[in-house]
Amino acid sequence: MWDDLTQGRSWHGELHNQRKDGSQYIDQTVISPMRQSDGTLTHYVCVQKDITAQKAAAEKIEKFAFYDPLTGLPNRRLLMDRLKHSMAGGIRDQRQGAVMFVDLDHFKGVNDTLGHAEGDLLLKMVSERLTSCVREGDTTARLGGDEFVVLFNEVKDGALDAATQVQIMGEKILASLAHSYLLTGGPHDCTASIGVALFGGGSETDPEGPLKRADQAMYQAKAAGRCALRFFDPELQAVVTAQSALETDLREAINKGELVLHYQPKVSLRTGTVVGVEALIRWQRADGKLVPPNDFIPMAERTKLIVPMGQWVIEEACRQIVEWREAGLPEIKVAVNVSAHQLQAGDLDTILSRVLKDNDISPHLLEVELTESVLMEDPEAAATLLTKIKATGVSLALDDFGTGYSSLAYLGRFPFDTLKIDRSFVQNIVTESSSAIIAITIIDLAHRMRMVVVAEGVETEAQLGLLRKNGCDQMQGYLFSRPLAEPAMRAMLAQDNRLARALSIDPDQKTLLLVDDDPSIVSALRRSLRKEGYRILSASSGEEALKLLAINEVNVLLSDQRMPHMAGTELLRRACVISPNTVRLILSGYSDLESVTRSVNEGYIYKFMSKPWVEEEMRTNIADAFRHSKMLVKQLLTQTRDAERPAVHEI
Repeated sequence: MWDDLTQGRSWHGELHNQRKDGSQYIDQTVISPMRQSDGTLTHYVCVQKDITAQKAAAEKIEKFAFYDPLTGLPNRRLLMDRLKHSMAGGIRDQRQGAVMFVDLDHFKGVNDTLGHAEGDLLLKMVSERLTSCVREGDTTARLGGDEFVVLFNEVKDGALDAATQVQIMGEKILASLAHSYLLTGGPHDCTASIGVALFGGGSETDPEGPLKRADQAMYQAKAAGRCALRFFDPELQAVVTAQSALETDLREAINKGELVLHYQPKVSLRTGTVVGVEALIRWQRADGKLVPPNDFIPMAERTKLIVPMGQWVIEEACRQIVEWREAGLPEIKVAVNVSAHQLQAGDLDTILSRVLKDNDISPHLLEVELTESVLMEDPEAAATLLTKIKATGVSLALDDFGTGYSSLAYLGRFPFDTLKIDRSFVQNIVTESSSAIIAITIIDLAHRMRMVVVAEGVETEAQLGLLRKNGCDQMQGYLFSRPLAEPAMRAMLAQDNRLARALSIDPDQKTLLLVDDDPSIVSALRRSLRKEGYRILSASSGEEALKLLAINEVNVLLSDQRMPHMAGTELLRRACVISPNTVRLILSGYSDLESVTRSVNEGYIYKFMSKPWVEEEMRTNIADAFRHSKMLVKQLLTQTRDAERPAVHEI
């Protein structure tokens, strides 16, 4: 100022002044020199304006624009500006910085249970702790909600590499935030999950990049159990990039008509005929390559593209029903899968009614499949909507039963016509007693509730045999057919392909299964029993025996006790589950008498025979077992005839 004035120039600017009473104020000042006609400087004219209130208002506006009003921390706008400058400095000075994304764990519960005032108090305390943990020159910002970001302009510290230094600072922050908070209502514990992304040393200039990577790393920390710190994984970024590209392609695919339906047959286990199909959406790119459903269905759910896709599936399935009808093919039921988003829209019954009417289709030819998890998101609303759907005449199927909530109370309220056993139970139905018990129980439960039972994922003859024995109505699986494109499905219907090997129970058939890992023992037993007229099967292991039990109607099972992998007593325990009407005997030395006796007392073994055996005694015991079996078979036939009478109807 004095330099301008002594040189005879005008000056203008702001001055911080003090009044006589000691109060501070800011004035906007203009000082101009006054000269005589000969140019001699004689006076200065000063004009002042008090702008204290204006400055305060401007500072307040700036604070609202760049700072969080609750915590006083920099907001996203200021953070991005500082991050941009930090990244530019990193490129210039070849130094690394770091972005730390901090998200509180279960913060929503604080607002929901303690109230928003307590939640705001907690956020203020968190901001104070974060600020106290970072160095001068670094930035702590609040993006909103319970999301905070710490910007470290430089993380290199002597011998420690950047990642190690950030790890140390992150653990310090985690420990500080994990200490109890004294809220108005009392102490409260709260932890945080932290994601970290490093930047610098390259040519990256977009501040959104490090922030997004830190955000993704934070979700990895959440997935790891919370109260954890994770660095950004480049492989994760590759997945995210690919998913983004896939989403763009899928949106275009919907518009271009690249979606197609494949059909997996449902086969009656009574007649062996195809009685229905499940319509499965597929994405066939312009080059003919199919995109696996697991690659795009979850993303379609996440982006809610599943809603228009689901409506297209219903319309396409109905169009296909009409096309098959006009081609003179047998009428079969077509099942379509419905997502949670479709159900939540609340107008599924209206859509179904419209499409059925537009295509002039009988409602009994269409079935809607839903999973337990879809229903349990809002059971009350789901029950109401399912009742409306049922009123259209469309049948309802509960898919993947047993893998979700399996609430029997809700199962009784939902008007389902079909229950589908999940493939996870079918896969191990022969080898695991627990899976067999669950599957058999589901079949019995569904039949008592007058529902059709469909087993998914049937891939072996043994699985098929066991399901047939226990009255399962229908099956889907690779044993009969994979999902087929429409031309192949049309050909199957035209040729009337059937499932072979229907199960029949002959009351006069006497089938004996011998199990021993020693072939000489099996041969000796065969010689002893060759004149008895039995149909004799043999297996060298417990696993092989279980498969034979599933496929065949075995009256009597005789097993050795000492076998590798599965002892005889264990085999008979499992046989009791998958073939309860088989009379079970065991052949063993007296050294195993304790475990054998325990199994006899528990009801898994009908009779124990010792080694070496007496042939006449052996023949007598087996003949007695067959007499006992005949009684059980008669009971089974009675139950089968009763079950076949009135219950469920298939198309």
